[in-house]
Amino acid sequence: MSGKTFQEIVEKLRSLGDPKAVEGAARFGVNVANILGVSAPALRKLAKEIGTDHRLAAQLWRTGVHDARALATLIDDPAKVTQAQMERWARDFDSWAVCDAACGSLFDKTALCLGQGRQVDPARGRVRQEGGLCPHGGPGGTRQEGAG
Repeated sequence: MSGKTFQEIVEKLRSLGDPKAVEGAARFGVNVANILGVSAPALRKLAKEIGTDHRLAAQLWRTGVHDARALATLIDDPAKVTQAQMERWARDFDSWAVCDAACGSLFDKTALCLGQGRQVDPARGRVRQEGGLCPHGGPGGTRQEGAG
């Protein structure tokens, strides 16, 4: 990890926010009630600075802030993700963007998904077994309708 505290990371996210990006997200149907407008490249850069950190990812997810949740999906350790965590996070999906971030950056890299055929069902907020298919394709299969 970068050595930065949770609070420092949250402050950094706030400093990177852009109100124009929030307006743009709204045009694409993203729930903007709790979004800062941090760009994807800025999130990826920050994720590289932080490195893999399962505990910090959980803290960021719990903020409920869209950008913090996106960062959480980039820094979490797929080897430490549990079925219960996937279920909790799936229940929190409030837009396609959050679902895509979790599924495409984290869930599909877990042992729970790879070769096991898990799919996120956003309508039910659950990760479910689905005939060898993963949420966003990759090694487990092809993307399924309604997966994000």
